[in-house]
Amino acid sequence: MMVHGGLKADDASFVGIGATSSAVAAVRRGEIDAIVNADLVITMLANENLIKIVADTRTQAGTQAVYGGPYPAAVLYTTPAYLEKSPRAAQALVNALVRGLKWIASHSPEEIAKVMPESYALGNRELYVRAITASKSMYSPDGRFTRGAAETALNVLKTFDPAVKNATIDLAKTYTESLVAKVGQ
Repeated sequence: MMVHGGLKADDASFVGIGATSSAVAAVRRGEIDAIVNADLVITMLANENLIKIVADTRTQAGTQAVYGGPYPAAVLYTTPAYLEKSPRAAQALVNALVRGLKWIASHSPEEIAKVMPESYALGNRELYVRAITASKSMYSPDGRFTRGAAETALNVLKTFDPAVKNATIDLAKTYTESLVAKVGQ
């Protein structure tokens, strides 16, 4: 977003503030000028009128507006060498992720909130359920994402990473759904 707005990455200082009550506290204390964070933090800050949302990737429409397409935000990363060396461990990780996604798809926001640690609700269970409701459709129900989503991620990287911008990348070699296809077999 900064690059599209005419800025460079070093035109701002980036600080880690976490994705829990520490992020909320940093905004309340006026320690930061802008925030990129996950829910429930963003919903809570917006409800308290402590922030103005200028770009929102918590919905498909918002992701389209910000990134120009679907953007796979939560994926498992590894190297081909690890896949070759530890195929059973890699498959177990994918199995767990897909089982979790399928569980999310088949349960209500209230049921999801009920099994999460209390600290995730940041002291406001009702708001937490609303945040889950608003973002639930963003989760893949089966662990898959489209080639278009991979293309979007590559285009985003090309925007601000000089090493990627000028590189020749065979996108088909950068991701695989072969392990997702084996879930349950």
